[in-house]
Amino acid sequence: MARGKFVLFLDSDDLLHEDCLKLTVQAAGQGSTDFVRFDWSYLVSSKKGWIEQQHTNKLDFMHKSQLKGNECVEVLKSPHYFSVLCLYNKDFLIKNKIDYDKGQLYEDVVFMVKTAVSAKRLSIVNKPLYIVRKNPASVTSSWRKSNRHPKAFTTAVKKAFTLTEGNKEATTYVASVFVNKFNLYYKTRTAKDYKQIFLEDFWSSLSNVQDLLAPDLIQKGLSRQAMSLLNARQFKRLINRSPIIHRKINELLFNRYY
Repeated sequence: MARGKFVLFLDSDDLLHEDCLKLTVQAAGQGSTDFVRFDWSYLVSSKKGWIEQQHTNKLDFMHKSQLKGNECVEVLKSPHYFSVLCLYNKDFLIKNKIDYDKGQLYEDVVFMVKTAVSAKRLSIVNKPLYIVRKNPASVTSSWRKSNRHPKAFTTAVKKAFTLTEGNKEATTYVASVFVNKFNLYYKTRTAKDYKQIFLEDFWSSLSNVQDLLAPDLIQKGLSRQAMSLLNARQFKRLINRSPIIHRKINELLFNRYY
């Protein structure tokens, strides 16, 4: 059990910027902030050694100093649900019973969704304070010939939608992120023998929130029937097309703008 006032996670392969603790604890103030969200960079290997690469940050919420109330779910706009990108108030985690699902892949997904929907106030430090170092032997690079990845991801999706139930903004954000992640994991983390069942299970999970998303579809000029017509076979064709087409359809259906 952590004995300090704040909790910050660090994966064994990764690094923290030298100012990470100083800046995040300052942003946390006297404890009124449930957690502090900060940015990250990538450490990649090259012929000249390790090089730190900063990704372009287009997330609007990262340019605010604080989020309050239901604004906190804006952190779910991020395409990366990394729990290591936050400094947490320990009392906040204990009070809301936020912990990892032990032994599960994609445990960050459920952890971050529960954190966002439970928070009342959070602070932002718009600097890359966490450094991700890619490990070819990591969990995400393993077990790609089994059904472990698709099964675990679908389980995380279902749990996440349970947590966002009744919160239209949060549900819309996570639905958009999950569609994009599915597009990637279907192609790179799913063996051929498991692709069809992964497709069907994921689409079934997404179908459970169609009614909540329907108003957005109508605003975009689509009827409720339009979503139901996008069945598993059509969805499979969609993800095999150009990434640009996928992105445009994703913007239209899930109100996600890049």
